[in-house]
Amino acid sequence: MEVIVFLLTALTAGALFYKRKDGSSIRSTVLKKEDIIKNYEDELKEMMSPYEDDKKMQIKIKKEYLQKCNSELSRNVFFDEDEAKEVIEKLSQL
Repeated sequence: MEVIVFLLTALTAGALFYKRKDGSSIRSTVLKKEDIIKNYEDELKEMMSPYEDDKKMQIKIKKEYLQKCNSELSRNVFFDEDEAKEVIEKLSQL
């Protein structure tokens, strides 16, 4: 019985090690970051589109949205502080 438990544990540990070694988790993190940024950009553009003629309203919407994004990014495990600043700067230029 102990041998079976040991073998199952060894196989599980080996499978976890193999999954980490192939780099798929690193790639998915990069893709996840890109998806998050793309979603922020699309959402901001969509929010601002009804107010194309009203610059004051666009500024107000953008300001509120950037504050929301900043708050979310500061709690997001995928982004460090510098990356979050870069995303906010990029969004502010839209």
